Amino acid sequence: MKSILNIRVTSSCNYTCGMCPFHGEGYSADYFQERPEWKREMSLEEVETILIKAKEAGIEKIDFTPNGEFFTYKKWREVLALVQKYGMQSTLTTNGGLLSEQDIKDAIELGLSHVAISIDSVHYDTYKIVRKPATKKAFENAINAPILFKQYSNNMRG
Repeated sequence: MKSILNIRVTSSCNYTCGMCPFHGEGYSADYFQERPEWKREMSLEEVETILIKAKEAGIEKIDFTPNGEFFTYKKWREVLALVQKYGMQSTLTTNGGLLSEQDIKDAIELGLSHVAISIDSVHYDTYKIVRKPATKKAFENAINAPILFKQYSNNMRG
């Protein structure tokens, strides 16, 4: 069995969904007011320190967890490159709203081995009720992301 370490590099998110205990309606102000030290981003140095210790401990897989949207982290490419540098696999969960086709290509080239994408509906009218504020473009990004991840993953293999 592979050892997995979950890391949250950011608490920022592009949405304030009602179901989210960190960013949802009725949650975010109270949650982060009581824990202001949690509303922050890790530095690349902090991420690298964690990865070094994880590698030394035999961790094989790094999972970038939600409670923040990974792709709001401006240096996400550098983070994935660090995971690759230390010979570990990277996985993550995303809402997909920020993902361009180039972002998906880059993530795969940087070794992202598994991605879970939260898609609440295949109908924009329903999606925009759940994801707030959701634009048509963000909806289309999320809907198309699984297809593009599969397409570019297959292209990398052969």
